[in-house]
This record gives sequence, structure tokens and C-alpha cells, in this order.
Amino acid sequence: MNKKMKKGVFWGVTMAAVIVAFNVLHFLLGGGRPLAAGPHGHGPGGMGTRGGFDSHHS
Repeated sequence: MNKKMKKGVFWGVTMAAVIVAFNVLHFLLGGGRPLAAGPHGHGPGGMGTRGGFDSHHS
């Protein structure tokens, strides 16, 4: 392997390790739960309160 390819592999592996470490820390600190609900939430009154073409609108 030449020097340029070794450098590319090194930086690729380094960046992949940083991304994996960030994701693990984010998951361990409880950051995964709010993202699962989406930007408007899926709980009671979450998506249903945004309007749309329900039967009472037509």
C-alpha cells in the first residue's frame, strides 16, 4: 500500500470510530428515546391534532 492509501484508510477508520463512539454515548445518555417519537410525537393527541382531512373537515 502506498502512503496516500494508508492515510485514507487511517482517516476513514478514525472517523468511523468517532461516529460509533458518539452514537454509543448518545444512546447511553438516553438520547435515543425522544427521537423515536418523531418531531410531533405519537402519543395521545400527538399527530391527530395537526388537522388534515378528517370526517369533520369535509
